[in-house]
Amino acid sequence: CALSRIGRKFPALQKKLVPVFLEHYHNAEVKTEVKWGILIGLGRMAQASATLRRNSCRLLFNAIAEGNFRLKWAAIKALCHACCVVGNVERDLEFEEKVFSVGCHLFFEENHKKVDPKQDLYKVEEFYRVQYGTMQGFGLLLRSDPESWWPKLSPIFAEALTSSRIASIVKASVMLNLGKVTAYMEESSPYFQSIKNILFELSSYDNILVSEPACYALVNTSLIHKDLIPKVRALL
Repeated sequence: CALSRIGRKFPALQKKLVPVFLEHYHNAEVKTEVKWGILIGLGRMAQASATLRRNSCRLLFNAIAEGNFRLKWAAIKALCHACCVVGNVERDLEFEEKVFSVGCHLFFEENHKKVDPKQDLYKVEEFYRVQYGTMQGFGLLLRSDPESWWPKLSPIFAEALTSSRIASIVKASVMLNLGKVTAYMEESSPYFQSIKNILFELSSYDNILVSEPACYALVNTSLIHKDLIPKVRALL
């Protein structure tokens, strides 16, 4: 993961890094936890390279199809990284819509045949970890173009925050996304006002699993919108 940050900042180095990443990914002796980092690394470097985005998308989609929940988690986040372009890389709107569609499928419709029918699927780690990765990825989509993605993603975020079935780690990811995306919004935006109000409301919950990530998100917001600092400081 650390090397991929270098590859994103200095795309010329990807010619050396990408073959090493792929060699290790296809090595059967490499642990899944390492492959998790490789997939995310490829997605992160693809933010700075349309060529790598095009060449790695099949690998990432295949990782989702293969079924291992850790690789699904990594792959959907990596695909969303690839949508959040940096530098002079042009966006691929068709690719972004495909990634969004796959993410929605993973979050809402994924059917795990190994799960006991008597269990609530949303409480099974193999499922909610994928939901968590999807929410992390959706946060990247949102940051790539807040005005366009907010109308599509806000209903999903709302369902994640209000459903009693959704795991706390997934709810926390949503709140952290909301805090981060405000850095890319003007205070005059109606979306900004909505997000700010939601986070302040959630920060007052007695349940620390809700209030803690909401407070963390508000800190991220106030670092950019400094007029909120006194209110956030008082809250903390």
